[in-house]
Amino acid sequence: MLNATLWAQNPAGRDKPRLVSPAEKVKETVLSRQGKAGRDTVLRAYSINELLEYKDFYERERFRLESERVFLREKGISDMEAFLANHPKSKILDKVIIRLAELYYEKALEN
Repeated sequence: MLNATLWAQNPAGRDKPRLVSPAEKVKETVLSRQGKAGRDTVLRAYSINELLEYKDFYERERFRLESERVFLREKGISDMEAFLANHPKSKILDKVIIRLAELYYEKALEN
């Protein structure tokens, strides 16, 4: 899990580390760009190693989600083809055929 430390000033004025979630860092970055936060750059909020960790993490997530999307599309195609074969007089046949065509189209765009 990704954890990062930001230095925050306590009431006595001394710097004290605290754990900060990635969402907090994004919020701080956005506010800083709008001139509404104490931090002035993204580079002060993240170290190079943290940025590399985030990059690796999100690349792995992107690859996993892309693989899952392809798998689910293929499963949808096979399920709909089976439905068409088993229920040729279904009342929802037109909707199934339209969705199946959309899935074929998505698949064709990727190739």
